[in-house]
Amino acid sequence: MGDLLAKGKRRSSSSDGVDGVSDLKRRKRTGEGESLPDDSGSGSQSDSDDENAAQLMDMEEFKRENLEDLEKESTVAVADSHLEPFNLAEDLEHGVFDKDGNYIPQASDDEAEEQDAWIGEVEDVEAVAEAQRSRQSLLREKQRTQQRARRKLMTEEALVRLLYCVDKHETIMYTLARYSKLRQTAKKLQSPGLIRQGIDNAIDLLTDLISLLEQKGMEDIYSWDRTKIHEVIKEESIDGKDPVDNYAQKTWDFKWSHSPSKVHGVYSNYEMQHWKQTAFNDNVIVKYHEDNDKIDSWLFVGCLEFM
Repeated sequence: MGDLLAKGKRRSSSSDGVDGVSDLKRRKRTGEGESLPDDSGSGSQSDSDDENAAQLMDMEEFKRENLEDLEKESTVAVADSHLEPFNLAEDLEHGVFDKDGNYIPQASDDEAEEQDAWIGEVEDVEAVAEAQRSRQSLLREKQRTQQRARRKLMTEEALVRLLYCVDKHETIMYTLARYSKLRQTAKKLQSPGLIRQGIDNAIDLLTDLISLLEQKGMEDIYSWDRTKIHEVIKEESIDGKDPVDNYAQKTWDFKWSHSPSKVHGVYSNYEMQHWKQTAFNDNVIVKYHEDNDKIDSWLFVGCLEFM
């Protein structure tokens, strides 16, 4: 799983003031972050209805405005990397984007064949129609339940969590594309189930955060980068300061993908960034310490940038 993340060269950009590598070199404290818990140690256990048709994005306009730059950015794959560059045209062959930028995959051939087989087993046309109505009703109820269970975060907290999703020198739109490719690569490499689930959870988190911030009146979120997110965080904070302390603040729990019963925590951004660069080797899932220990709280470490 160590080759899952592409370590390619990205276009140069102005610093966002939280450059992980240089920050680590400048401010590394003696002994801090050096002792990494492993699976043999004792970890501390931490306590729309769809009735209306989906409004689709104007893809022609999107491609004119974004495709050229996005495809240039996406050439991040380097030698020995299994990560494929983002290819919008290829993705559009298998699905569409709605007006909020969420990718909606089309049903696969297997799904279509399964549906055809199910319909073929029912000879009564009215029975088929009734079964379909029942299925749609259950689907709508499931969506309502999911909406009610969506994360309830204050604006500042949502912005901070958004910050951790976005890598250096990339926009939120590119982050979504990167996550999508990570998911495809993990599937091809048959990565452990917890890793693949962690990528799915990261995509859900990112889209939830975007939706939440849009509901609060924030605009053009897909074009934001880390610098912009930092600016908005300061604007939204009570005292106008950045609330993130990379060293004193303890934020994260983690566990190894091969030892999911042990939860290690709680750790700072500095410690997590240091271990991500030197020890985790993409074999770790993480969660916010304050979140419940349930399967959809855990995120693949490769989806996050801690500093």
